[in-house]
Amino acid sequence: MIKTLALISAAAVLAGCANQSERPEPTKLNKLDTNASLDVRWQVKLGGTPEDSARLYPAIQSDAVYAASGDVVMSIDAASGQVNWAQDLDSNVTGATSVLGNRVYFADAQGQVNAADTATGQLDWQYAWGREMLLAPTPSASGLLIRSTDNDLALLDLAGQLLWEREGVPAQLAYRGQARPLAVDGGYIVADDSGVLAAVLDTDGLDAWRRSLGASRDELIDLDADPVLAADQIIAAGAQTGVRALNPQGGGVLWDTEVFSLAPLASDDQRIYATDPDGQIFAIDARNGEILWRQPGLKFRFPSGPAVTDSGVYVADSLGAVHMLDAANGQFVARVTTSLTGTVSLTAFEQDVIAMDNSGRVVRIGLDN
Repeated sequence: MIKTLALISAAAVLAGCANQSERPEPTKLNKLDTNASLDVRWQVKLGGTPEDSARLYPAIQSDAVYAASGDVVMSIDAASGQVNWAQDLDSNVTGATSVLGNRVYFADAQGQVNAADTATGQLDWQYAWGREMLLAPTPSASGLLIRSTDNDLALLDLAGQLLWEREGVPAQLAYRGQARPLAVDGGYIVADDSGVLAAVLDTDGLDAWRRSLGASRDELIDLDADPVLAADQIIAAGAQTGVRALNPQGGGVLWDTEVFSLAPLASDDQRIYATDPDGQIFAIDARNGEILWRQPGLKFRFPSGPAVTDSGVYVADSLGAVHMLDAANGQFVARVTTSLTGTVSLTAFEQDVIAMDNSGRVVRIGLDN
């Protein structure tokens, strides 16, 4: 197993001292002088504890939200919040959920990959990999890419049969968390804990190219921000790696910035949105890396990675407030207080977002019409 810093939240990482009183005070929120407001449309609590997973996130398909936490996997009606079905599991979920076709996929604490029927929640198959996984399988037409905390990779077909696997190189020092691989034509973009970004071929698991974005295996250089595609480029970031764009064909760096991020990145194809370790939100021009705006109003509130809709840019802070920012200038448009705590993931859905924290709360939030 890798030598891991057992730190679940960015707040714990950045505090830098044992004395709670010396930690930075969260920025106080100013009253918004706008006519817009956000509404909590529904919320569901699955259960579980933050120790089960570093980050939980739901999977969305059509009108259903698939979420898992603790020893429960659940389908929720996206419009009403009503539970379509809930299934008890034999082991706690560690890797959130993903969905493709008629199956929802997740990893558990016993090192198994699970596939459940989207209509009923009944397990269709399990694959015993025997490795710790913090991520849900990454589905594509080629199969399911699975990844261990030691950076091992494997590809299963959609029936749960092993196609190939390869041994990874564990990082010597890493935060407890990983970036989700990005499925692309012909394979996957994988960002690992040792600061390496690789294009992995789905045919055999070999690298089409491999780019080191860090200086040394002995440094804390995790690429924990989920990479995205924008303006025909791959965008990645990490603890000591600024947001940067790479050529999908050879991995060459096209531009870079000094905006660091451990949270998932988001894009509307014209702009990249990033949350830095202090909690500042940035918009970056996807064409050239120019910083378009910076919003410092959530410093030390440790917000989530952004989610982008046509309405605006959403972020959720670790103290329970969800904020919408104007995509053009970064100004606050609206906010709402929720029951969310700790590490929160946001997924865009229509004009709203589906939020999930690592205690198993799932909340739909959008503009109050």
